Amino acid sequence: MRTLHFLLAAALLSPLTAFAASTGTLPAQAEVTASSGPVQLTLRIYETKISTKEGFWFQIELKNIGKSEFLVTDLVFWDSFQMAYATRENGIGTRLEVLDPDGKRIKSDTLQYEFHSLDEPLPGPYVEETPEVTRLRSEWRAQGVPEPEIRNRLIKRQSRIYDQRARDSRPKQMLQPGSMIVTPPWADTGWSLYHSAPYPIDKDAKGQFAEASYYRWKKPGIYRVRAIYNHRLRSELVRKYPDLVEIATPWVKMRVGR
Repeated sequence: MRTLHFLLAAALLSPLTAFAASTGTLPAQAEVTASSGPVQLTLRIYETKISTKEGFWFQIELKNIGKSEFLVTDLVFWDSFQMAYATRENGIGTRLEVLDPDGKRIKSDTLQYEFHSLDEPLPGPYVEETPEVTRLRSEWRAQGVPEPEIRNRLIKRQSRIYDQRARDSRPKQMLQPGSMIVTPPWADTGWSLYHSAPYPIDKDAKGQFAEASYYRWKKPGIYRVRAIYNHRLRSELVRKYPDLVEIATPWVKMRVGR
């Protein structure tokens, strides 16, 4: 049965007078929690009043409040920067959701982190040359397959291979009853993309919080943010694996000014 617990410090309180997050060293001005089955999801926001020129600082905690262990594979619990990409999707995983003053959902802006100059056009997909790629290209050419179609096939093949590699190397942890895992500290230092394991703990971060610098505030006003944990699958699987649920925390209001 789903339960919701809401704790929100008044916006006028300073971080020194707000309550402290239970797993960190700096206090949070807002904390919201939701639970379903054995999964408890908590979102903490360091400051609820920011300017249009800065991002906000967050921490997400996932806790096992059930009686059996369950597997955690969401990459954001090892590398908080990956939240920049998770927030753009509506599928499986842990992500943030942000609404603007008009109630419209804001997508993260990740273009600033890509490996190219903004003054140059985006490059097309790159095909890694391997003996197997050379063999396939020669085989398809002999069959009269047009070059654009050959490239399309090779790109799709490479994408499948890379996706499988990512799944095989993805970090994972069995979360025991009573145990928790949190997003690690991270600060945007200009180029922090594509970390390789072990994922670094950023010394420039504010305490235990990670910086969400990938949102663009188009105007001042009251924005809302919440955390979502979505591993919901078919109902017959939920009976066997009770951690396969979808949870959304209550909204936290953030005042964005100039």
